[in-house]
Amino acid sequence: MKIVLLVIDALGLKNEQSFGTLNRILKYSSANNFFSTFNICNKELKKQEINNINVNSTYITPSTRIPDSYLGHSEMIDARIEVQEVFITESLCEKLSFLSKYGEVRLDNGIILVGDKFVIGNNGECQPGLNLNILWLTKPNIGEKEMDKLAQNLLNVSNCTRVIQMWGNEVTLEEVYNKAIKERNYLGKTYEFLCIPPLNIYNEKYQVKHFGKEATNRNLLETLAESGINIQLIGKVGKMFTLNWNNVKINYSGADTQKTINELIEHISNQDNNCFIFCNIQEIDLAGHEQNIEKSVKVLRIISDNLMKIVNEVEEDDIIIITADHGNDPMDGSTFHSYEDVPLIILSKKNMCFNRDFGISLREIAYSIERLFGLKSTGKELFYSEN
Repeated sequence: MKIVLLVIDALGLKNEQSFGTLNRILKYSSANNFFSTFNICNKELKKQEINNINVNSTYITPSTRIPDSYLGHSEMIDARIEVQEVFITESLCEKLSFLSKYGEVRLDNGIILVGDKFVIGNNGECQPGLNLNILWLTKPNIGEKEMDKLAQNLLNVSNCTRVIQMWGNEVTLEEVYNKAIKERNYLGKTYEFLCIPPLNIYNEKYQVKHFGKEATNRNLLETLAESGINIQLIGKVGKMFTLNWNNVKINYSGADTQKTINELIEHISNQDNNCFIFCNIQEIDLAGHEQNIEKSVKVLRIISDNLMKIVNEVEEDDIIIITADHGNDPMDGSTFHSYEDVPLIILSKKNMCFNRDFGISLREIAYSIERLFGLKSTGKELFYSEN
């Protein structure tokens, strides 16, 4: 059995708080595609068929009220993350004494400058106080292991939820000051945030690595690895979750949609049974941060066109689960993530059964995958196979 969990980053649905990312993109898309054909935005439990493949669709309401990729992906593998708000302050800067080995450290305009090498700031694209960014202004003069150590130390000392380290583009400090530092009011206080989209670095040179706070429990990936099930990580999840198991492999972890899908299709067609493929397609999220509806439409078209190729690779025991982690409306005038319901689409030749019409937590995906693999479920699953 091959089970694929394909997360289309930020492809949320309309709810009482938001117009909905997918709704917005489809409104500005002139062509029919997979999502419009099956009327995914209708948010009803529907069973349809395409090329002898059962298409089951419904939606899930994430249990976390914080729209964040790391927290969303963690929730869908049932990894419990303790969240604590962390802001760039004088007291935090004093705690980060280890930064002095990389250059002179000073706090200015809400960001920490380290020599002329990199800056550290509050991530301006998610809930305030959640994540910290390390933005390299020039080519890193240290190796990858030292870069990892830098990010891990920042994560541990600051106790933030996630550190996002970015490099690959030349960025001047003047550009950071003029374009990337934005003020934002939060709970009656004003903070400065480091907003990356205005720097226009989401391009072919862009490189990023994520370092998330460890979960307080054993998650789905650990359970599957311990059970001898092969795990393939593709896309951003390869940078979010690392496991030191011989049966866990990290593949292409960039942001290019077509490259990610090509890697996914290759592994669906070549993997043996008892394999879990966890894949993230990121560019819908990046388009939302850039407030670029044209890019959103283009990326969704690529995804839709390739979903038919994925359908053609589905074998008798394969199950493809498609969902999202949060929303990021490309036309709401904000570069921030939005709290939205998310789609749940299951492609399989098997007949799928559902315990409810919709999901009340992304954790139900993890519980469902445990049952599909024949493992003891740690919670109540949303869907399962009747054969």
